[in-house]
Amino acid sequence: MAQTALSNALQSNDLNRLIQLVKDHPSWDTVYDISVALKCLSFEDPSKIDDYTTTLTALQKSPEVPKIRYDWNGSDAIDAFYPLFNRQIYNVITAVWGDRKVRAITPTNDYLVASILSGCAIRSGLCVSSAQIGEVTQGLQFPESEYQMHYKRKHYEVNAVGACIQVLAAGQAILKTDMLYESEFTERILTIGQAVKSPVGKIIVEAAQKQAEGKFNKPLSSKEIVSLLQSNEA
Repeated sequence: MAQTALSNALQSNDLNRLIQLVKDHPSWDTVYDISVALKCLSFEDPSKIDDYTTTLTALQKSPEVPKIRYDWNGSDAIDAFYPLFNRQIYNVITAVWGDRKVRAITPTNDYLVASILSGCAIRSGLCVSSAQIGEVTQGLQFPESEYQMHYKRKHYEVNAVGACIQVLAAGQAILKTDMLYESEFTERILTIGQAVKSPVGKIIVEAAQKQAEGKFNKPLSSKEIVSLLQSNEA
């Protein structure tokens, strides 16, 4: 029942309802269930990811949300909602990235949906981590990222498109992390096209290149990114 209530509240972007549900059940299970709701709803309709990340960022920062009780190595522990929830969102995003069985460039590719989620989470401030930025640098084939050691050549295309999706969603926010230089970031975006062969992938790369040329001042929404991924379905 709690899982359904949390999912319904997130789907309707009802921040007040989410806050009340956390107040009613300030436990690790609630933190986990919200993250599961985000994952399920994101994969059900990735065009709405922006709405979900915006709502959850507000939840994460709300002073009304109580501290969370949880078990730590068999002992009772209590901590603020923010760090616990932030870490769990990180887990959701990075866990999906570990599975690259599907390499087709489509809006149903789990890796690409996770890339939309990561980009929107970075832009909203819901979750920003070195792992997310690392996925961008590896996908864009920064030499120092040692991408050849992490991924097989057959994954280069989907990795590149995933990185460009994050650029589209959060290019400026990625730069503000100070984890990479704008000059190299721009250069890699402008040259990564050689790794992408599919028509839809090329559309994504070209859109990211336009972002780079425009200094990343106009991020795309999740709805706009999904629309680009659906270009071959028209």
